[in-house]
Amino acid sequence: MDDKDNSTALALGVVAGVTALVIALVLALAIAESATPSAPGRQAVASGSDAAVTRSANPPVGVIHFAQASARLPADLAPGLLKILKAARAAPAAKLRISGFYRDKGEHTLAQQRAIAVSMALIGAGVAQDRILIEEPEAAKDDIPRQARRIEVRLD
Repeated sequence: MDDKDNSTALALGVVAGVTALVIALVLALAIAESATPSAPGRQAVASGSDAAVTRSANPPVGVIHFAQASARLPADLAPGLLKILKAARAAPAAKLRISGFYRDKGEHTLAQQRAIAVSMALIGAGVAQDRILIEEPEAAKDDIPRQARRIEVRLD
């Protein structure tokens, strides 16, 4: 292994470590704020043909933006995730609808992977899996690239 490979491996290790710390912080804050956290469910996350046909008309309770060409949870995930978790706790019977957006047809799968990543973070933070519905990704309606890399979560 040469120095360039070692540097790359070190950088990847640091990024993975920071991501793990952010997720651990979110989980710790979620548990600390909730006297009775809900246990993760055993049902599969709805996606594809299982996704709801109609979209929620409710405004998003949280929006998470991803890096270009990446489904990796962003380093600044904690504030957005905490906002979603608070809204979910305030409405314990509500379903959480996760919508992914994309700009180009080829990014449809990436948008779905981003929605799944957010759903896994929510489940890891104590949201019951049977409350989460992943909607079919949709094309962003504007030309702002960042908006096409977003995930929206709505309560229904």
